Amino acid sequence: MGYSSVGIIGTRHGLTPQQQSTLYNFFERNIFSLKEAHHGDEIGTDLVFHKIAKSFGLKIIIHPPDSPLKRAFLKGSEILEEKSYEERDKEIIDFVDLVIIAPSDISMKKPNAFNLNNAILYAKKIKKPIMMLYPDGKITILAMKEIHSGYSV
Repeated sequence: MGYSSVGIIGTRHGLTPQQQSTLYNFFERNIFSLKEAHHGDEIGTDLVFHKIAKSFGLKIIIHPPDSPLKRAFLKGSEILEEKSYEERDKEIIDFVDLVIIAPSDISMKKPNAFNLNNAILYAKKIKKPIMMLYPDGKITILAMKEIHSGYSV
């Protein structure tokens, strides 16, 4: 099954070179079905995701936070209304066919990382498929029946 829209929830620490390579390969393999890429307009993961999605010519939908502190202020096809971090993450998950959860090496050491765990729980609640993109570049795509909260998936 191809995905027409994909969104990412990550950290301000960005993506490892392995995560970037895997993400690029994912876009390349799904280029004929992917139309939109959604992100939260922050430095780190969102910035890297934006550049990769843009290189594939995707429509980029930006869901900015209501705090300018860590914002990247990227230009996309659409920039939606600013929202709290939690509401913004939920909106990204609501709008996409597949949500990518991209923990960093640092967040992996904190398995209760608030935004990533909440995103997983919310995606599970609304039965949204998740692609876990780990710092070593390995992925796990979780179907509805396989989704668990936290990083022990």
